[in-house]
Amino acid sequence: MRRMWVGVGLIGLTILWTPPLLAQRREGTVERAVPEAPLPDAPATGDVTLIKDEATMATPTPETPPERVWVTQAVARYLESLTDCGDKAQKNHWATDDPRFVRCVCPLALKWRLPKLAAPLLFHTPIVKGKNGLSLTVTPEGKASNCRVWVGAEPPPPPAEPAAAASPATLPVPATAPSAPPSPPVPTGGTP
Repeated sequence: MRRMWVGVGLIGLTILWTPPLLAQRREGTVERAVPEAPLPDAPATGDVTLIKDEATMATPTPETPPERVWVTQAVARYLESLTDCGDKAQKNHWATDDPRFVRCVCPLALKWRLPKLAAPLLFHTPIVKGKNGLSLTVTPEGKASNCRVWVGAEPPPPPAEPAAAASPATLPVPATAPSAPPSPPVPTGGTP
């Protein structure tokens, strides 16, 4: 009986195949350890018909990515230029909205060319992941504005709006004390 040896790689796995086993394998008479999955019911004629009705065929339409994805991709191009500022802020323990941190990051970020959008978009991105980051508003013209830097894993809440611009209709009316009755006129030096 003739034997055939098959070696695999450096691990030394060797498989022994004999010619009768190979012949049985070719003929399909060798039982497999894993049974084959049953074939789906096919028409007995063996003819295949293709459906060409447009209603049943789903044509994939490329979706335009949302604006936030566009801004994320654009900021990713520029973000490496801010890593020195982020490292310096971490090393020197700068706080959120520290003027030194703002002077380092915001002049660069405000010059970025960003995609044009339908409406202004507030965008947050980490500079050094989990340590500090940048928040900015992307205008419809594709410019960055309202640059703000923060320290920590998450951006801080937006600052509260001052109430100085309240309309007169919303201002409280001061309470007045009840007035006294008018006093009689005081005569001045004239003829009676």
